[in-house]
Amino acid sequence: MSEISKLYTGLIPQGKAKMLAQFNKISGEFIALLQPEEDINVLNHDFFNYTEVEIDLATEDLVGTYDNFQIVNIQDQPVTIYEAALDNAAQFKIDKSYGVYKRMEVQEKLLEKIAAALDVEHEEFLEMRDYIAEVKANNNLYKESLKADPAYKFVSLQDDITTYENRLEGGIHELIGPRELSPDVLSKPEV
Repeated sequence: MSEISKLYTGLIPQGKAKMLAQFNKISGEFIALLQPEEDINVLNHDFFNYTEVEIDLATEDLVGTYDNFQIVNIQDQPVTIYEAALDNAAQFKIDKSYGVYKRMEVQEKLLEKIAAALDVEHEEFLEMRDYIAEVKANNNLYKESLKADPAYKFVSLQDDITTYENRLEGGIHELIGPRELSPDVLSKPEV
């Protein structure tokens, strides 16, 4: 039993248990397994159908629709892979290496080289480039002035990340192993 499973011990019935299977009333799609209610009338019957089933949640799963569901052994079922999960993992990997700001900077440099090679001066692009450079320069001056002013406590991006990680240290994620909480999508912009 995994460490995370141990946290749920007692919340999930052990062995075969009577449960209510909830299905969408229109499509028949399986929704969830619920603890049996003493009074089934308290449940929403306008949008859902319910059927009592006997199932071992640790080893069995309910598959199918309201009209033709069955209880199957989890070990006999293929592993389900969602396309969205694969797409999210790929996007996470891209974002970790090339965050939004990094991608924009690479594109900006490429556009500058193309424009220079073709001897093209696009006024709006040049205005944008100059504006971005000015904002970055001013932002750096502002950071330096705040660091030097004793009335302010300046927290760098790295200090902020370290504090955040220290707050999480020893949390539930320690039980399930190291996980990156979010991709560095907005990794440190050069501003």
